[in-house]
Amino acid sequence: MNKGFLSLCFVFLGLFYNAQQDTTNIEKEAFKPPVPVELMVGNEALMFKMVVTKPINNSSFKFYNLLTFESNFIESSASNIFTQTVVFYDLSSNFSLGLGGSYSSFSNLKPIAAVLYSSFNEHRGFLVQPSIVLEKNGAKELFSMYEHSIHLSPKFKGYFRLDAFTSWQSSHSFSYLNTRIGVGTKIGNFGPAINVSFVGEDAIQFYNFGAFFNILI
Repeated sequence: MNKGFLSLCFVFLGLFYNAQQDTTNIEKEAFKPPVPVELMVGNEALMFKMVVTKPINNSSFKFYNLLTFESNFIESSASNIFTQTVVFYDLSSNFSLGLGGSYSSFSNLKPIAAVLYSSFNEHRGFLVQPSIVLEKNGAKELFSMYEHSIHLSPKFKGYFRLDAFTSWQSSHSFSYLNTRIGVGTKIGNFGPAINVSFVGEDAIQFYNFGAFFNILI
């Protein structure tokens, strides 16, 4: 756990430093979609999250990658890495279809097909992504996210985000509901965080309370 914790801290600090250096040259470079990076420290576990979305050669195709790493403070509990990579084709400004794969510490690499609806503006964002594992009796999954910010002053804004995920096969497998409520500045957003997981057919609940800090790099 200690090595994983220190590694994540160094990665996050490096990304933060790089983001600050890039802001001095942002007007000189072509526009690149920002990469959200988040670190949460809770009473049960530490969680790192990064999302990359990049257009492919200015076409209707785009590359999407989600990476999460969760390390429990209890030494006997295994850490979990989850990554999902999809190449989407934009049918419109809001709808996309994609093919890709997902991998976690507790499952093999699996091919998936996904549909994405997203809508973002200066103050709020929403997306929903249903997907299916392309195997016999493959799992059905649904991910959704809602983000909202409220202007408070020239230097501060209110920040709220809700992430929800569920995976079903013949019965419920795993779900989570992650909530962030805090304050945003020009540097990033920070505040209290709550992660709730639901595991197995009986949806046994696990809680992780703590604080988060996220930035765009």
